[in-house]
Amino acid sequence: MGFRPRDPKIEIEREVQHHIEDCAQQLIDRGMPADAAWAEARRRFGDAASVRRELEEIAVEGRFREMAAETVRSLAADVRVALRSLRRRPGFAIAVVATLTLGIGAATSIFSVLDAVLLRPLAYRNADRWTEVMRGPAGQAQMSFEVDFFQKWRDVGDSFADSWVGFTMQSFVRTDGERAEPLDGLAITPGAIEALGVPVLLGRGFTDSDAVPGGPHVVILTQRYWDRLGRPDDILGHTIGLDTGPATVVGILGGGVRFPEYGRGRDIWIPMRSDFTAAGRDVGFIQGAWALRRAGMTVEAAQERADAAAAALQEAKPTERGWPVVLEPIGRFRAQGELAQGLWVLSGTVTLLLLIAVVNGVNLLLVRATTRAREFAVRASLGCSKARLTRQLLVEGAVLGLGGALGAVALAWFGVRALGPILPSSLLFRSPYAVAVEGRTLVFAFASALAAGAVLGLVPSLAGVRMDALSAGRGGGETPRHRRARKGLVAAQIALSLTLLAIAGLLARSLGTLMQVDTGFEVERIAVLEFQLPRERYPSGAERADFIARLEERIRSSALVESVAVSSGGGFMFGNAIEAEDGAVPESQPYMIPNTHVTGSYIPTLGLELMEGRGFTPADAARGKEVAVVDRDLSHFLWGDAPAVGRRFRVGDAPWVEVIGVVRELRLMGRDQRQGPHQILFPVPESGPGSYMHVSIRTPGDPSALLALAREAVADIDPWLPIIGLRTASDVLAEEEALPRFMLLLMSLLAAAAVVLASVGLYGVLSYAVRTRERELGVRMALGADRRGVMGLVLGDGFRITATGIALGLVGAAASARLVESLLYEVGPRDPWALAGSAALFLAVALAASYVPARRATGIHPADALRAE
Repeated sequence: MGFRPRDPKIEIEREVQHHIEDCAQQLIDRGMPADAAWAEARRRFGDAASVRRELEEIAVEGRFREMAAETVRSLAADVRVALRSLRRRPGFAIAVVATLTLGIGAATSIFSVLDAVLLRPLAYRNADRWTEVMRGPAGQAQMSFEVDFFQKWRDVGDSFADSWVGFTMQSFVRTDGERAEPLDGLAITPGAIEALGVPVLLGRGFTDSDAVPGGPHVVILTQRYWDRLGRPDDILGHTIGLDTGPATVVGILGGGVRFPEYGRGRDIWIPMRSDFTAAGRDVGFIQGAWALRRAGMTVEAAQERADAAAAALQEAKPTERGWPVVLEPIGRFRAQGELAQGLWVLSGTVTLLLLIAVVNGVNLLLVRATTRAREFAVRASLGCSKARLTRQLLVEGAVLGLGGALGAVALAWFGVRALGPILPSSLLFRSPYAVAVEGRTLVFAFASALAAGAVLGLVPSLAGVRMDALSAGRGGGETPRHRRARKGLVAAQIALSLTLLAIAGLLARSLGTLMQVDTGFEVERIAVLEFQLPRERYPSGAERADFIARLEERIRSSALVESVAVSSGGGFMFGNAIEAEDGAVPESQPYMIPNTHVTGSYIPTLGLELMEGRGFTPADAARGKEVAVVDRDLSHFLWGDAPAVGRRFRVGDAPWVEVIGVVRELRLMGRDQRQGPHQILFPVPESGPGSYMHVSIRTPGDPSALLALAREAVADIDPWLPIIGLRTASDVLAEEEALPRFMLLLMSLLAAAAVVLASVGLYGVLSYAVRTRERELGVRMALGADRRGVMGLVLGDGFRITATGIALGLVGAAASARLVESLLYEVGPRDPWALAGSAALFLAVALAASYVPARRATGIHPADALRAE
């Protein structure tokens, strides 16, 4: 007979009535008339309705506390039961936790990278309202522009912006130490620190008085540089010597997000004065401008107002280029192009790996649920409901998930530390945060573990708790449906793993193809020195040319050196049409055109092969950009197979340039030049080289032996000149190829982990199948089946599962390979060699995983199997 708890409202009403009746009876006993006694009792009791409500609230609260306590007690009991159950099968528990650790740990490691580069919101005040301002029409906008342009827009841009920030990145040299120390500086408009919400650890930010021309120079150190100095307590008020003059330290910035959100971290911040100088140096150009949109205004609405303001400016002050600006939300320089594509591919890869790990765990739990059929049946016969059994299995899954989460956090911590040295410079350049295991990463790890634990508990519960006592008692725990489900899960694991392995194969083929590309110059024999001559000490081209001449003479005096060449200035031309004088403008234009100014010894020093014409002579310096040497790609682009020497071309509205020579191959941007296949060399002008220079040094031996020589040569001529870079050409080239190497390494590791998990899953299914089929195999062998036939039976089972998975995996690989097409170099997304090689490799691994259970099956003795039955 069931027991139904009483309604608390009835109990409360009875309790109220009891109090009133008791008080009335006492009054009657004292001689008061009954009517008066009841009226007095009600008066003394007070507002009965309020008392009832208060008692109901107390009752509800008590019931809630009782239910919560009961739930906690019940969950604690479930956890104890789960731990006891897992303790009885430690091998099973370790296998599931290790599987989850691998899957969740890999996912967490990659998430830490993806979160730092792309996902984590920028930590500026009103970050969602800050807008990047670029000059030019849409599609041709440039980040940098003249200070006059910035000043004019800051004056008229209040129609859509509340405040403005302008900044320029500059390099300085600290001169008050034992040797020159290069510093990365940021010149920024006063008030920016407060507007952006950048924390100041010590001291103060910049004030309007710091922007007054002629005042004392001040500087703020970033936490990064303060840490490098050893965090001295007396740094505030200290004067540091810069190559532009002394500056007083007035503050220390807090750590956290990088500003700007791209590039190398800065060492010092310097106020940009109202005359657009910083530390006594002319700013020249504003490299970046941010505008804080008015509250509630969208980027589109702000762009409309900016367009109207640009039209008004053009009408009031007409210029050839006009006054157009393009507004975009900040953060646009967070990973783009191939880098963003690569990160999303990696995130998809670890998602598949996590899915494989969960499927593997589900398979293990399905096997265990089958073996626990008798336990489930007994508990059900004793009155345990299916919901109660399901909750128990969910708790077991949660315990396993928690164990996997703890292991995953440890694996992610080691993984992130291991990733640090191999992260491509392009990724670090675009990441506004340091890649590390922090709060968001931990939340991701435990959320993934919670979801995985729910799946691990739910799926087996749906299969396990349906066993009844009769089927369990007859050994009916294993059914054909269960066998098909487990084999299907393993086939799915194989399909997903093969997809990852095939993508890794495509990346390997791509990198192998890229490494075979001829750069056009002799990489193995060249060292490269990079530096920048301060314009304060080398203001004229003649002084810079004199420094270069002395440096070349000093380096060339060594017996280790064959020749020396200098390249200066240049860079990339963007968004301009290139055309031949005697031909039509080509319809397809290059995205960028790499170019540089070089000395006459550049071509022989790099070992470039001249196909037509000649290199530069001293006489060409007087003609400047009127003459050029181009590579064969540009010559063919403009004139086909016809000779190019003596012909002229131009880029955009620039003057016409005469081709005096054509080199066979030149790849200034590295082997992969899909964004800029057409290269141009100009002579160093007669007015002298620019400030930023590359010195290429050729040697008959190992170029690494030249590095110390180059450093000493610079120190002999100018000990206060910092060296930006000093590497062999091979190292420079390797840095350009860091992203494809990084992608291949991670994809290979993740694919290998997926193959291991899938192989372990196949091994587990076949091992369990052999155990459950011992009687059948014993009977077969008793009836004359030989060991080879029994082994073939088990191997055939494994081959069918593997073949199904491979077939599905090849379809998945062919479909998903399109996602990595932009990362491939001259390799198609359905490259047959990569797909066939991946399938063959996986088949070999799967057969090896099938061999051990098959071998075990041949050891079954017919008499033992029948006796056990």
